[in-house]
Amino acid sequence: MMTAEAFVAGRQRRQRRASQLALALVAGLIGAVAISLIAGSRRSSTAVDRYFDTAPGYDLLVGSPSLDRERLLAVDGVELVAPSAYVALNVVGDDGDGSSVDGVIVDFSQPDGTRQVIRGALPGADEYAVAVDESFPAAFGVDVGDTIRVRMYALDQLDEITAGVYDPRGPTYDFTVAAIGRIPQVIAQDETRSPRHPGTTPSGVLVPIEFWNDHHNEYLDFGLAYDVKLGDGETGIPSFVDSVRELTGDDEVFIEPAEASGRRTAIEAPVALESRALLILGIATALAGVAVVMLLTRNENRRHHRDAVAFTSLGLTSRQRAVTSVLRVCPSAGGAALLAGSVAYALSGRFPIGIGRLVEPSPGWRFDPLVVVLGVGVVALVVAVSAALTVPRTRARARSGRGMAVWARIHKVGAPPSAAIGSQLAFGDSGRGRSSVWPGVAAGAFVIAALGATSVWVAGVNSLYHEPGRHGFPWDVAVGNSNFELSNETLARLTSDPRFGASTVTSYGQATLKAASVEALVIDPAGKAPPVIIDGRLPSGDDEIALGVRLMRQLSVGLGDSVTLSVADGDFQSDSEPRDVTLTVVGSTLAPAFGESDLGEAATTTFAAIEAAGGAAPAKYVVARLAGPDPQHAADDTSHGFSEELVTDVVPSQIVNLHRVRTVPELGIALAVVLALVVLVSTVRASVRAGRSQLAVLGALGMTRRQLGHALAWLGTVVAASLLAIGLPAALLLGSIVWRHVSDDLGIVSDASIPWPPLGLVTALLVGGGIVSAMTFDTRHRRDRLANQLRAE
Repeated sequence: MMTAEAFVAGRQRRQRRASQLALALVAGLIGAVAISLIAGSRRSSTAVDRYFDTAPGYDLLVGSPSLDRERLLAVDGVELVAPSAYVALNVVGDDGDGSSVDGVIVDFSQPDGTRQVIRGALPGADEYAVAVDESFPAAFGVDVGDTIRVRMYALDQLDEITAGVYDPRGPTYDFTVAAIGRIPQVIAQDETRSPRHPGTTPSGVLVPIEFWNDHHNEYLDFGLAYDVKLGDGETGIPSFVDSVRELTGDDEVFIEPAEASGRRTAIEAPVALESRALLILGIATALAGVAVVMLLTRNENRRHHRDAVAFTSLGLTSRQRAVTSVLRVCPSAGGAALLAGSVAYALSGRFPIGIGRLVEPSPGWRFDPLVVVLGVGVVALVVAVSAALTVPRTRARARSGRGMAVWARIHKVGAPPSAAIGSQLAFGDSGRGRSSVWPGVAAGAFVIAALGATSVWVAGVNSLYHEPGRHGFPWDVAVGNSNFELSNETLARLTSDPRFGASTVTSYGQATLKAASVEALVIDPAGKAPPVIIDGRLPSGDDEIALGVRLMRQLSVGLGDSVTLSVADGDFQSDSEPRDVTLTVVGSTLAPAFGESDLGEAATTTFAAIEAAGGAAPAKYVVARLAGPDPQHAADDTSHGFSEELVTDVVPSQIVNLHRVRTVPELGIALAVVLALVVLVSTVRASVRAGRSQLAVLGALGMTRRQLGHALAWLGTVVAASLLAIGLPAALLLGSIVWRHVSDDLGIVSDASIPWPPLGLVTALLVGGGIVSAMTFDTRHRRDRLANQLRAE
């Protein structure tokens, strides 16, 4: 019988070549997207490890006035030593005005794969050749080979900087831009916004160590430290520390973990989120693709229903009809598999996406044999199995009359006859073909739920990035610097300024809680501009503290529990003898990103609590909400009245990188819209085809073409409304659950943002697509003769 089955399959295939091609294209493209997303997830998940594997992997940051690179290299166990220093640069424009950028002293002779070059080449021994990050050309209008002039601070300007006056009067130097690239200092940096620097993208410059060696005595220098890599790693740290302290004697020396680990944390979390998002999106695409392919093969099988009835009467069994269906789609399955593999490989060059792309050490096309080979096989198998499973029964079911019940119910509420007819065509049980509507509605609702949930996530990330209060900055301005104390004169001016409608004096620094080093925001509880409260309340006495949500999890404490505070060896240590004090946790807060802590990992306490621990917390910030109808103008005016050290927002690096990751879900939204339209069109097409006989009867009974068109428009509207009625509530519920998980992980307020305009646009698009698809297919069917439509009757 295989010869007969192959003969029938070949005959049917030749009759409907266009539908076979459409099946191959749809299945292949959906499969390609799913394969590329899953392969992209695997690639993204390893990007951070591969990125930092190219770095030297320093263990410690060491600094002392008596240390230099040669002396450190002479210490037993030291493998590599590289400079690590900050240089205050002010890029001078043609008009003479300057813009501050971060300069980092580096030794370009030391290989470091995290310095990724986009254009140009890393400098050699030329002390005036620098590398800049990729945001620099847009900010300053320069490119590789151009010259930038920078002005340094004079040797006698430290007091001015401490007081918040940033007007460099030191020497100027001309640097040549040798390379434009990406550096981890910028990728993992908070975004600081201010009236003088409204741009949110930080800029950095890598300055050769040769320049520092020759010129650091000519301008205000903040000291040079060294990144040190030990041959024995962490196990060699104790002996190294002893050797350095013996080497430096009584000189002041600091030794702390290398900063790379902190930068890695800020990069790793969003890349992990991106990888999970790609994987979930790939799996969702694959599931939606299975539903779409089953709809297409079901429709294709129903086109050959009359052949199936005829061949069944000649003795063809149900198993043989399934084999015939599989043989008919074999070329489509093979073409879909080939297309899926080819397109997936072509798309591999677009991955990773978002921040993962920033740290990918080897961008370009990449073949993942496990995912691609397995995915290609699954695509072919899905097409074949779907064809076998969707073979219709050859017996027409008895009509239950539910179609008339639908007509009667809709007509009873006052709907026009065309609405009743369209609804009956969509969901009435008239026998063969109508059962294909509900699977299509279910598949479309699944896609809409995924689309809506992703939209909620994107809207939440956008509001988290653009609304300062949601990421811990509920003020219009913050004046100060965590490295310098505000003078009494500046404090008096700030607190008495009428433009400050409400203000709070704060400090910020390092302390110890339960033997863990943490950063703390110190507040005056009498201030009128408090930080963000997540739960509970702010501390008010000398025995109270509030913690970030993530810090509470790290310390395993909750509201009402006690923690031990120590200021020893921290930023709040004073001349007094430090003593441990016990504080009660009275709330969870969201402190601003004034330091190095991750979001939700800082504590909030009072000046009185620091004093009770034997410490001192000098005022470093005044945070305020500005009076008047135009806070932006007031902030700009205030910045000119005080100093450049005034910011209108500080966006934590986790939020910055989370915002970069939104490219992935936005891609998913676009893909979901396309899939929803494909499912909708396939479902409406099946409904129209199954209702051809009824339409013919209605036309024979006197309904005009315009009235039939109205009925078909209602059919498309009802099908679209059905999948929206199921999918949208599921989307909002799923989106709220997803966002609650994200907010709990970040330690922020968990209110979800509902993107009503985009959801409304998608609703209108689907309803319009349902109407257009119904009308389009009806136009084609009208060309058939009435006798052909009524033949089955």
